[in-house]
Amino acid sequence: MSADDGEAKLLPLHNRGLVAVKRGDLKAGERWFRDAKVAAAHKSEFACVLDLRLAEVALAQGRSGDAIEGATAVLASEEARAVTRAMAAETLVAALIDSGEVAASVDLAERFVVEAATQDPFSRILGGTALAHARLAAGDVLGAEEAALDADALASRMSEVDYRRSVLHVLGLARQRRGDLVGAAGALTDALSLIPSFAPPQFYGDLAAVEREAGDAAGAWRRLCEALRTAVAIGNGPAAATLCCYLADTAASRGDLAAAASLLGAAEGLRSKAGIERGPVRARGDEAEAALAHLDEAESSEMERYREEGRSLGLEAILSVI
Repeated sequence: MSADDGEAKLLPLHNRGLVAVKRGDLKAGERWFRDAKVAAAHKSEFACVLDLRLAEVALAQGRSGDAIEGATAVLASEEARAVTRAMAAETLVAALIDSGEVAASVDLAERFVVEAATQDPFSRILGGTALAHARLAAGDVLGAEEAALDADALASRMSEVDYRRSVLHVLGLARQRRGDLVGAAGALTDALSLIPSFAPPQFYGDLAAVEREAGDAAGAWRRLCEALRTAVAIGNGPAAATLCCYLADTAASRGDLAAAASLLGAAEGLRSKAGIERGPVRARGDEAEAALAHLDEAESSEMERYREEGRSLGLEAILSVI
């Protein structure tokens, strides 16, 4: 392939990868990004973007080690633009948290925020978001909220939407951890309002968790069911798996352990088909922590049967559980 041919194919391949990832087809997204990287052989700046995309896919698939390696390489590259570096820092922080290296994630985020202070506003917003996540993972709730508020103030002044929704999401998580359920619901609702189409599943799940904690278990269940129906309708298996985990927690909290077991099994089955190398519980979240605790207490062969049946369900069949 000549340099001219490669450049002509580069952007379409990259964009196909983005579309595939957005619809939940992580394996296809990875293939498109790898093909684009071959086409970017003579475009080192864009090769950094593709290394970032591959790191993001690795993170979504639960391959934290690969995500750390890829994002670290982008940060070390002299060819990467400032925003690309900021996105790599955010991915690296998330991967470190996923792998249990929370102290390292805080150190990286703190250093990057200092570096980004003299750079473009977008890098500063991303850096602040990463710092908020790292501090929250480390238990520094007030520090997380402070970082999120600073990033949100900058995003608001710029009328920036794409990055602000992620800031509002982590702000909502920090407020929830602090016990401010009204403030948490407000931030998470605002985050969802900035997304015109289907949002990342944790946006629905975390708002539902706040609603459930505030006493509206029925409303939380309705929100999650509606989001799951949308995920199934668009064929997004990974998103459906995440929502099944949140639903399992809600089912367990109201004593419906059979549904909780089936939903956990469904999440496991969907993630396995998508090449995601982790179970229902994420290292950086508690999507299904309560459900698993309830099922461990039950220690019932019947619960395991429900879970095994859930693993065999197809995407559309999962709706029969709710």
